[in-house]
Amino acid sequence: YAESREKQSFDWATTACAVRIVMDKKIITEADLVLGAVAPVPMPRPQAARMLIGKEPSSKLFQRVAEMAFQGAAPLAHNAFKLPIGKAVVRDALEQATR
Repeated sequence: YAESREKQSFDWATTACAVRIVMDKKIITEADLVLGAVAPVPMPRPQAARMLIGKEPSSKLFQRVAEMAFQGAAPLAHNAFKLPIGKAVVRDALEQATR
C-alpha cells in the first residue's frame, strides 16, 4: 500500500494504491491493484494488474502498469494534479510489494 498526502501524516490521502503480489522466485504469478482517493469508491484496475502476470518486476514494467491504471481517467479541473502523483504512488506500491 502507498499513498500521497498534501500535508502531514494526519491529512487525508490525495491518491492511494493497494497491491497484492504473489511471486514464484522472480516472476509475478498473481496480482491485484486497486486505486483509492481518486473516485468516490475504490477502483480495482484488473487490466493493469494482468500486465504484471508472468513478468519479472522492473521499473519499466511498473511505469507501464501505472499508465494503464490511470488510462481513461477524466480528472476535474481542480484535481488534475492527481494523475502524475497517482502514477508515482502506483509505482511506489509495486516497488514495495516486490522487494
